[in-house]
Amino acid sequence: MSKYGRLIKNVGAFTVSNVAIKLITFLLVPFYTYYLTAAEFGITDMLNTVTALVLPIVTGSVADAVLRYAIDDRSRANQYIRFGFLVTGASCILVALLLPLLDLGFFGGLGAYKVWFIAAYATMAIHNYLSVVARGLDKMRTMMVASILSSLVNIGTAVVTIAVLHLGVVGFFLSWVLGNTAGCLWYLLVGGLRHQCFGTFNLSRSLLSLFAYSLPLVPNALFWWVSQSINRFFITGFIGIGASGLFAAASRIPGILNMVASIFQQAWNLSAFQEYREKGRDAFFSTVFKVYQCGLAITTILLICSSKWIATLLFQKDFFQAWTLVPILLVAFYFSALNTFYGSVYTASMKTQYLFVTTVVGALVCVAGTWILLKLIGLPGAGIATALGNALVWLMRLLDSRRFVTIDASRTVTVMTIVLLLVSSFSICMDQTPYKLVAYGCLLAVVAVQIWQVKDILVHLLRRGRRR
Repeated sequence: MSKYGRLIKNVGAFTVSNVAIKLITFLLVPFYTYYLTAAEFGITDMLNTVTALVLPIVTGSVADAVLRYAIDDRSRANQYIRFGFLVTGASCILVALLLPLLDLGFFGGLGAYKVWFIAAYATMAIHNYLSVVARGLDKMRTMMVASILSSLVNIGTAVVTIAVLHLGVVGFFLSWVLGNTAGCLWYLLVGGLRHQCFGTFNLSRSLLSLFAYSLPLVPNALFWWVSQSINRFFITGFIGIGASGLFAAASRIPGILNMVASIFQQAWNLSAFQEYREKGRDAFFSTVFKVYQCGLAITTILLICSSKWIATLLFQKDFFQAWTLVPILLVAFYFSALNTFYGSVYTASMKTQYLFVTTVVGALVCVAGTWILLKLIGLPGAGIATALGNALVWLMRLLDSRRFVTIDASRTVTVMTIVLLLVSSFSICMDQTPYKLVAYGCLLAVVAVQIWQVKDILVHLLRRGRRR
């Protein structure tokens, strides 16, 4: 199978598993915004925010190393997997010891749900680790079924506990725990991963070398979290947990873009690991990036132009006012998605130190920008600060990654796309007909310049199809 064939296969597998999770999560937004108050929704978002912070720290990002090493050294894959599973299990104990910290005020009341939090963390951490193992072992069908099962249990339990039993936040936690538990059981009992995860292993220098790869990713993940999520704590501290709930709701529409990007990114990371040492990697990376940027840019501006209409479907009651935050958050995620692609250059080359450097710079810009802009202009300031931090990280990685891989993409197209995205965001937020026409013009322009960039790839595919 060619390198492009393997990538397409990976994308297909991740499409099914990610759509199951992301689409159901997306469809639950109007359900949550109808049955939960802004403060309750803020607490559920705080769970996501805190677990995203804690997981890489207490596990040492060992799952990333297990994936990379298991692909490179199949003969010792079980040794790596069992060691990583032990580290993931031990992290649950460490998190349990840290639970009293949740009583701090800036966690917005999450401390009242300590038992539920540790249950949610443990099931999520193990479920995420098992999904990584399935990827490394090329068990794509197992991953797809586990993701679908987990999502169905999640949504079914949420409807019963929140809409019928009126358990509120507790119902959210319960649906999260049961959904992840169902996925874990499928991986272990039906998917057969218990044979890889449970058993003896020899604690050797080669196993400990996993941390040489993963530990630089920990501060990178930490500061990446700072650049993406620290605004929740500033918002809670300055304005209140209700405002944090509104910001969290606004972030759900960029979650559509996240669904599209994450499907590709997970498949791409796997293919980048597999193909990095092969010939023609520069051409491979360049071709994939052009197609990725094309899909990403067009999806972003489509969502910007339709953000208010989507908000009318998703945001119930007082949550609707959050729609004006959506366009800038979409721009922020556009830069974040570009960052992730360039980040794959460093993880594939196993040179992860510069990831940390760029992420620290972006996080500092985000923190300073949020602190200043939140006081000056309110909630939109948090979104603008996130966009600025992500843009700086993208620029730094763009310039430095040439040491490893030369990605040949038109700078003119990239700059034009960014300008058009910013203009369309401002125009849509003005919410008046002349400005909307400007936004729609930007939409047509982005489609045109992106199609122009990939025209040679499209012509090649058409000619290849005719030969068949």
